[in-house]
Amino acid sequence: MTYEIPVIDFLAQYTSGPDSKSVAGYKAVWARYAEHGRSAFTTELLHEVDKNDAIYEFIKGRLRVFCYFTGDGGVVLTNGTLKQGNKVDSAAVAQAIRAKNSEAAMLAKLIAAKAEATNLGRKAK
Repeated sequence: MTYEIPVIDFLAQYTSGPDSKSVAGYKAVWARYAEHGRSAFTTELLHEVDKNDAIYEFIKGRLRVFCYFTGDGGVVLTNGTLKQGNKVDSAAVAQAIRAKNSEAAMLAKLIAAKAEATNLGRKAK
């Protein structure tokens, strides 16, 4: 079984060439996040791009990586884009929202399945 990981696929496109240093720099960015959380970042490095769905972007050079935060302080990296102009790439933001909504739906199904299995176990006793 293979899995698509959009952020990895995105960054892999830029491992050589003018944006390769930005790709390498993301390792330090995410290590910093893992150690210190969001408070370690200014809005120049991490900021909200969609208030309704709480989608954020990490910024490193021309590369943008979209994400959202979990309730327990975790971060889910969804996809990336190459900055082309002054505005945020609305298609990339929409992709991040779809990823977030897809995960939320999957988690809801898992929770419902677990609750059903627990209830079936109680009825069998």
